[in-house]
Amino acid sequence: MAACYCLVTDPLHGRFLATLLARPAGRWSNVAELCTASQTSPPATLPPQPLFCTWLDHPWADPSMAAVVFVSLRDGSNTVALCRRDSW
Repeated sequence: MAACYCLVTDPLHGRFLATLLARPAGRWSNVAELCTASQTSPPATLPPQPLFCTWLDHPWADPSMAAVVFVSLRDGSNTVALCRRDSW
């Protein structure tokens, strides 16, 4: 799931994060569709599709941070990445 962290922390994928954060919090989105919508090339090491993600408010109510949750429906793997909202 390291590739998921890349999507929200690597500046090369900044448009992916901007597109995700423009959507309502808690709304699940297909990662492949978000990559297409944001014109971002997905990392080659992404987990098997279908892979979904959403973002939530930071768990400690820090308005400058967001928690991005990734879930693979194929194998049940998941990960959470914390990121700065102002990074996009």
